[in-house]
Amino acid sequence: YVPGSGNRYEEVPLGIDCERCHGPGEAHVKAVESGKVVDIKTEIDWTIVNPGKLDPALQFDLCQRCHLQGTAVTTDGKSFLDFRPGMELADVLKVFQPRYADSLEQFIMASHPDRLRMSECYIQSTAAATVRDDSTASGPLTCVTCHDPHVSIESMPAGTYRSACITCHEQREIRECSADQAARQKNGDDCASCHMPISGSKDIPHVRITDHYIRVPSPVSSKEVKQQQEFVQLASLSDSRPSGEVMARGYLAHYEQFEQRPQFLDSARVFLDRALESSSETELAEPLIRLWTLSGEHGRVAALAESGSPDSLTHPWTLYRIGEAYAQMGNQRKSIDFYERAVSLAPDHLQFRTKLATAYTADQQLERAIKLFDEILRDYPKWSEAYNNRGFAYALTGDFAQAETDFRRSLELNPDFEQALGNMASLYANTGRPDEARSYLERLMEIDPDNRNYRRLYEVL
Repeated sequence: YVPGSGNRYEEVPLGIDCERCHGPGEAHVKAVESGKVVDIKTEIDWTIVNPGKLDPALQFDLCQRCHLQGTAVTTDGKSFLDFRPGMELADVLKVFQPRYADSLEQFIMASHPDRLRMSECYIQSTAAATVRDDSTASGPLTCVTCHDPHVSIESMPAGTYRSACITCHEQREIRECSADQAARQKNGDDCASCHMPISGSKDIPHVRITDHYIRVPSPVSSKEVKQQQEFVQLASLSDSRPSGEVMARGYLAHYEQFEQRPQFLDSARVFLDRALESSSETELAEPLIRLWTLSGEHGRVAALAESGSPDSLTHPWTLYRIGEAYAQMGNQRKSIDFYERAVSLAPDHLQFRTKLATAYTADQQLERAIKLFDEILRDYPKWSEAYNNRGFAYALTGDFAQAETDFRRSLELNPDFEQALGNMASLYANTGRPDEARSYLERLMEIDPDNRNYRRLYEVL
């Protein structure tokens, strides 16, 4: 990953490699090459992580790094690449998922560890493991109780998962299955077919997965299903005792990434108010500015920014958001100060650079704007927004031919881009080509039939 970019990569690793689960291998390789080979049947090889030897909670954290997705927030000073097998996930990432009222159906695809922990099988096995010192019995239920990470699910022998269920249930003297024998045989006498039903997920349509919430099946009425879909809270899954600031960050990230519901911003505000009881606004500047930007409270963002200078802030997104606030307030010179600082800290971030070039345009620094747009489009020639905005800058210089070329290229990349459609209609209307302008306005009215400006210009033409 290229630091300071939105999504630029110098190299993309080929899938999941050994180090994803076993950690960095350099020390292990050096030890083996020097002749230090450990008999892992009798002792632990401390030069490499063996997930099977980890504490069950750390095993879960290892699996959760990939199999527990949702709203992820990095801890201060950490990146998504800092997690290593054997670490606590909460030291690097705080992961959040929405909770719904008693829901059996409302969950996302990669939520297997979370669903498993809801299961009575997991709860009882974990409780039993803490009070029993019996090395012959199976330990607490974890992912590797049923899964071999080195073998694909499809290639596992028939009955593998049923055997895992039976082994655990026999050791814990849990009663036999009470289902009708004929019904059991119909499903191949497979425990999972009833107790871990195949289900859909909330985030990926047309896909069916095994729900890892192990439970006794029960019918659910349509009324109950509707009630279950009601949002209750955002749950912190990797940290059992998150701070008010961490919870606020979770709600803000969930709002931006998944669901733009006002209650998520309301919840973030409540948690930040709690955090402000022990911290100052300056200390909480990043999440406060994020909240106020999303809420459209640009004056509050600017007021907090006035307490410092661009050079005193080091978070690119915070600087960018302050620039956005000043731009919305019509203070282009101030917005440029903060956009420039954001770009200096994240020079490969296309959105930051595009906003800076747009601010140059608004401040009539047209030559400077066009030069920056040229650089952006050299780096990424498929950025439709940059073509549109460069076209607008060219139109202001009077170069209508180049402006038309840029607007057209923007629409080739994004045919429904309203700004480019509007700019093209305006260009044609102001250069004596009303018929061509009308065709673009008709397209705009199809996209947004309630927009009075589109209809007014169409009627004028």
